[in-house]
Amino acid sequence: MTRIFLALLVFLASCAGERSSRGGAELFVSNFSGSVVSVFDAAASGDQAPLRRFWSPGRMESPWGLTLDRVRDELIVGSWGNNSILFFGLDDSESAKPHRAIAGPATGFDGSKATCLSPDDAQLFVVNIFGDAIRIFDRTSSGDVAPIRTISGPQTGLSMPDAAAAVPDRGELAVSNWGGKSILFFSLNATGDVPPVRMLSGPVSGIELPEGVAIDVVASELYVISSFDDSVAVFPLGASGDMAPVRKIVGSRTGIRAPMGIALHGDEVYVANLGADSVVVHAKSASGDVPPLRTLAGDRTGLAEPAGIVLSVE
Repeated sequence: MTRIFLALLVFLASCAGERSSRGGAELFVSNFSGSVVSVFDAAASGDQAPLRRFWSPGRMESPWGLTLDRVRDELIVGSWGNNSILFFGLDDSESAKPHRAIAGPATGFDGSKATCLSPDDAQLFVVNIFGDAIRIFDRTSSGDVAPIRTISGPQTGLSMPDAAAAVPDRGELAVSNWGGKSILFFSLNATGDVPPVRMLSGPVSGIELPEGVAIDVVASELYVISSFDDSVAVFPLGASGDMAPVRKIVGSRTGIRAPMGIALHGDEVYVANLGADSVVVHAKSASGDVPPLRTLAGDRTGLAEPAGIVLSVE
């Protein structure tokens, strides 16, 4: 799949909106083109303007992965365009300065596009797509600092890793391994050149070009989005080997086009479509070629190659 690396200018006028209507839940979306993060009501639909949006000239470039730190009320942004991890406040708007940043040669970043937190919020996992590595930092790290440990090397099987998510009940880290057409699972304490504890891959699994993963702890399910067939596949959380998904959202009616980001909220799954400048929402129980429950798209949304997505309440 062709990836676009040149950021484009977008109209950055501030847009006012109504307060969130779903118990304060807000939807954060990173826009790869224009280097803007847009914030919507979680129930937003149609051509609806964001509640607010923010940018950080000279600091945030081609943002991708988003992680929410609910303990510290911070949004963690993978600034792919300049190999940095930025920390913003959840209420930031317009031109914003990050609270702090992790960046510089000591970090070892090489395509630092996505992050996730350990279940205890003590450590930050940074996915390096070009470095074939997961670099782990103390959650409070700042500046040009070395990781406390790194998962990297031929035994890991990492090949252009794209995203990651912690699996709390199993003490594992699930990694969407884009170049390896697989989902790899490592111990949360893994370090160095170590093999994964298990792997989900093969023709029966249908995993090709996996872009992102999400964990439903309550239902014990793993969600995998793929840009190969524009799909959302759902597996048992303990899936391993060449196992078929229990269900799959795929087809022309789904509204899924080059999906890059995924988030779960209540009984719904949100998908950011880089290929359609949209966010579609499906029921978690959806299967097959079904239309979304709602679609967020249009000029007023300001969405421009949306990539990362996260909700303030899950």
